[in-house]
Amino acid sequence: MGVDARDRFYEKDYANISRQIIAVVSIIFTSIKMVCSILKKHELRAVIDQVNSDYEKYNRMPGDYQKIIDESIALTRKVDKVWHGVLYATAVSYPSLAVVSTIYSQLFSDSPERFMFHEVRYWFVDMETQYSTPFFEYFNIYELYIIFIVTFGFLVYHNHNSKQLAGYDSSFIIFMFHAALKLKLIYRDLVHLLDDMDVQLMRAKVAKFVREHLECRLFVENIQKSFEVWLAGIFCHGVLQLGMALTQTTSQESKGGTGSNLTYYFYVMATVLHIFLPCFLASELRKLEENLAKNAYDCSWEDVPDRGVRRAIMMIIHRTQKPDEFTAIGMITFNMELFVSVLQTSYSMYTLLRN
Repeated sequence: MGVDARDRFYEKDYANISRQIIAVVSIIFTSIKMVCSILKKHELRAVIDQVNSDYEKYNRMPGDYQKIIDESIALTRKVDKVWHGVLYATAVSYPSLAVVSTIYSQLFSDSPERFMFHEVRYWFVDMETQYSTPFFEYFNIYELYIIFIVTFGFLVYHNHNSKQLAGYDSSFIIFMFHAALKLKLIYRDLVHLLDDMDVQLMRAKVAKFVREHLECRLFVENIQKSFEVWLAGIFCHGVLQLGMALTQTTSQESKGGTGSNLTYYFYVMATVLHIFLPCFLASELRKLEENLAKNAYDCSWEDVPDRGVRRAIMMIIHRTQKPDEFTAIGMITFNMELFVSVLQTSYSMYTLLRN
């Protein structure tokens, strides 16, 4: 694909250059994720162990807490299924549309053509040989293998008992929803922090809240450490891939078959979702922390007779008023403003490439 992109550049065939770059960048990004999953294995293990420990504790919580937990689990599963569905549709569209286009051309076209899963000009064979048997079949098998590797980079077999799939990307979604769940549970504690006017009980509740809030912050920090390189890659990947994929949806010049543009509609949808989820989840975490500050201020703490409890709640208010930003490598802040910025930049790239 790199050689094809180089040749297209010399020919000024920009539509097909962008099509090849989309595939090359996807393969590179998949390789980076696999390397990150190895290099960050200790940080990831710490996050996974924390999740497992939390759910052991959640099993013993009262019914009102269980409702919050069940709702969070159900929402996590729905979002994860949507992500998997979009990814599957994008991966399957490459071979399925090529097969349909080939069959349609063979049956109904006056000049029958064959279409590869991803059209590439291989440097070691000429075009006529490339589309003849058995080379055409060999090249399609190889391209199907590449599609599988890229898909595998997003989905890996995770749980043999439940038969669930969770890759690097899906794990991030699960961890972020779990961080939100931890904040919701300590928010529930904060609402009832001063229900009992017994000073010793209030002190115990305040101490428990502080411990759990600190634990939640450390959990989010570990998520950032585990995924910071991946998050920076998502930002670059989103801007670059979305802009080029958009050009392919309207391109009439790239070689790909009658249904090739439909593949890139799936690709655009997957890329938008890929950058939207981290931005949305990071924004939701910030909102939950801001709600903690508001609720702590409104809990009538000034009426508590014990000075130590009042000071502790004042410190809680002060700390929760400054929610941590969710960043990648300390430079890119993930929030909905970043998502809008990525869309704007990608559209600017699209208009530039179209012109």
